[in-house]
Amino acid sequence: MESPMPVSVKKLLADLIEMYRIYGETMFVVSQMEVHPIYILHIEALYENRILDPLEEADALRSSLPAHFEQIKYECHEFNIRFQTEIYNNTANLRDTSNLTFKGDSKLAIIKAMPQTIKLFEQDLNRLRDSLVKYAAFFGDESKNNYSKILETLWQQLGNSTLKELPAITTTLIAKLLPENVNIDIKDALKFINNRAVVAIIIRLIQYEPWTTLTNPDAIQKFFGYIDGPNDERFKKIFSSPAAMQSMNAVRFTKEQEEKLFVGNREFIVGLAYFLKANKIPKYNSYQRKLINLNQGNLSFLNIVTNK
Repeated sequence: MESPMPVSVKKLLADLIEMYRIYGETMFVVSQMEVHPIYILHIEALYENRILDPLEEADALRSSLPAHFEQIKYECHEFNIRFQTEIYNNTANLRDTSNLTFKGDSKLAIIKAMPQTIKLFEQDLNRLRDSLVKYAAFFGDESKNNYSKILETLWQQLGNSTLKELPAITTTLIAKLLPENVNIDIKDALKFINNRAVVAIIIRLIQYEPWTTLTNPDAIQKFFGYIDGPNDERFKKIFSSPAAMQSMNAVRFTKEQEEKLFVGNREFIVGLAYFLKANKIPKYNSYQRKLINLNQGNLSFLNIVTNK
């Protein structure tokens, strides 16, 4: 015979499921997203929206666990003793993993450690799921099956999509990089910036101007709020600063790296050619020939950047 599940236990399990969702979504955000982790971590608006705010919500849920346990103690004392420590420890592991990952090392270090981080998240999430299902099973097979299905469905949803739109600031920033009369599908733009060559270039440039300016929330609001587009003199000033010129040395790749990043990478070549043409770059035909040579492995990317 199924044991009735006390309301206090249902409330506890509801909060635990929500924590499972938040931590699971955070894991998927940095493992299989429409935007590469480098952008999420370095564009502060994205980082706050997709990482920090959800984790703060998860912390708030965890802070309510003692009150849940206290209430349960009066309704079913033996259940509280049996499961309280395990659940509290499992949620602590998730909290510690997320804090260690996103609130400690540099953001480049976060990306390098991401494969191991994903494994830790999966292990911690599995432990929380198992604890939750075991708790539900104490009230009978029906409760166990119901909560197992809830968690299984939730995991599938997280794996398919994070079901969260990108903040408007992302699409606004992309639009500012193109002339006003040029229309481009945001999905195509996101596909291009996720290209392996673009990601590698961005990783090289993030310590320099203009990337530092581009990802600064104040600069985005104060500068990009009124800039007309890439032909605006204020925009050009960022990319012609001494720091910006110095950053060009960062995109000096080895022959082996160039073969992996650029040779045969038609998506990158076509996207870069489109950008140059849309912005009416002088001597576009010369650049076009160089891009073909880059794609064939006969020219370095630094030659493209410095136009030599």
